Amino acid sequence: SGDVSGVNGTFSGDVSGVNGSFTGDVNAANLAATGDVSAQNGQFAGNVDVTGDATVDGTVTAGAVLTDSVTSQTGTLTLSGTGPSYVEINEESLVLHGGSSSTTITVDDNGILVEDSTNGQTFVLDNAGNGTFTGDVAAVDGNFSGDVNVDGAVNGATGNFGAVNTNTVNTDVVNANTANLGAVTADTVGANSVSAGTGTFGTVGATTGNFGTVNSGAINATTATLGTVNATTANATTVNAGTVNADVGNFGVINTTDLNFTNLNLAGDLSVGGTTTTNGITNTGHIATTTLSTTGNATIGGDIAASGNITSAGNVVASGDISTTNGD
Repeated sequence: SGDVSGVNGTFSGDVSGVNGSFTGDVNAANLAATGDVSAQNGQFAGNVDVTGDATVDGTVTAGAVLTDSVTSQTGTLTLSGTGPSYVEINEESLVLHGGSSSTTITVDDNGILVEDSTNGQTFVLDNAGNGTFTGDVAAVDGNFSGDVNVDGAVNGATGNFGAVNTNTVNTDVVNANTANLGAVTADTVGANSVSAGTGTFGTVGATTGNFGTVNSGAINATTATLGTVNATTANATTVNAGTVNADVGNFGVINTTDLNFTNLNLAGDLSVGGTTTTNGITNTGHIATTTLSTTGNATIGGDIAASGNITSAGNVVASGDISTTNGD
């Protein structure tokens, strides 16, 4: 009922007491103590029950350990099974390792670091919440309030971004404040500013659009600076383009080299460096072009000035002057 102490203790039965202190080895069937137990080595065939603290300088090997807390005397505590996997608890970090050549996860003040023995660092999550992946990222939905910078391609059903900078975008819908793209394939693009080498869209709605080539069902923009436009419907306040091909166009001002339209409604001036061919013209401003040819009527609110011929199968009516430099 009292304390047990000795150099070595070998017992064929059970050992019980308040405190147990041995400078040597202890061998017993079972050990039960309501106080503290200290020993150099201990081997027990049965259970070890200690109400107080158990201090072990070496290794504890047991079928099961039930305790409220385990504290390392050296500053590093390692928990492992029979295989190469382990959990290492240090003063400043927690390390989880699985398998002989698998993944190691380190959690410390800097964040979370994931490393693979084959591929090296694969993922970093810093303490500010920023995540960096070495490989691919696959997700059902992605919503980004800031910028997205991609060296490769962005593929998705819907993307909502503050800004998009990438070489290729393949998606149904792109909504961004600013989109700087090499090539775009999308049903709908809605952005304050769109800059792209090539765009193939169902609908483009943007405050500013800068494209090398646009193939779209509809273009709606305040300002469109385009190399080539192929669209069913084009609506823009100002269009600066090399070539514009559209069934229906509603514009404030058009500056282009070639213009081919079925129907053209223009609130401002029309300036064409090449030939203007249309089935009918209704314009409240002036028209300046090299040659003007229409198979229908031409009604102009301002002047008509052509350096070549003006040819029409219908009526040509202008509120201002009609003049040709070298034509008829």
